[in-house]
Amino acid sequence: MASTVAGLPDHRRWVSVDPLAQDSSEDRHEVIGKPVEKAGLERGAFDLVFSCNAFEHMTDLTESMLAIRDALAPGGYVYAHYGPIWSGPDGHHLENVSWEGRDLIFWADNPIPHWTHLMLEPEQMGEMLEEYFAPGLVQKIVHSVYHDDWINRRFFEDYLEAFREAGLTLVSLEGQHVVDYESKYPDGPYRHPAFTRLLSQDPELGLNRRFGPKYRNFRCRDMRVVLRRPKTSAAS
Repeated sequence: MASTVAGLPDHRRWVSVDPLAQDSSEDRHEVIGKPVEKAGLERGAFDLVFSCNAFEHMTDLTESMLAIRDALAPGGYVYAHYGPIWSGPDGHHLENVSWEGRDLIFWADNPIPHWTHLMLEPEQMGEMLEEYFAPGLVQKIVHSVYHDDWINRRFFEDYLEAFREAGLTLVSLEGQHVVDYESKYPDGPYRHPAFTRLLSQDPELGLNRRFGPKYRNFRCRDMRVVLRRPKTSAAS
């Protein structure tokens, strides 16, 4: 990607911001191994920000959006595609969990039924999973879902609010509702009472009762947005 962008006509500089990477610099491509809000980006220096599968990992979403806005030139654009977000059916974003040679990843080996991460408390989730999995693995799953800082656990509406607070104009928004992989649940349904109660009701109705009226969109799992820094703004 970086080499492709660097070869575009009139391209002056390409900066990658990735807290999991090491700082480096080569020709017109620079890598900054820090979160965007700590990257020290030059104010107003960028015409375009591109982000893929990162917004759901930004711990302080508003501060990150402010940093992106400040780095953009007036009239500059943000294109971002990210998910699954916390409020979606697979928003637990299970990842980085390994046990006895098994790697649990939400798109490949996912034992968590849709929306249960929202409707169950951590203790209930653990009790449900212990019907089929070893206690050590259950502990890892529960930590990943509810406590690990790998994801920010922000709802659909939180992203829209963060964009507004940062002074970024929402140009377009596309939401993906389809879960495009097969879930691998245990043989037979979970029998935990809290889970069986969930099966007996419309999940969206239960979610609206628990989180409404502030949060209403529980179908969207991926978000694709185009944002723009206004050419003039009171926040400039």
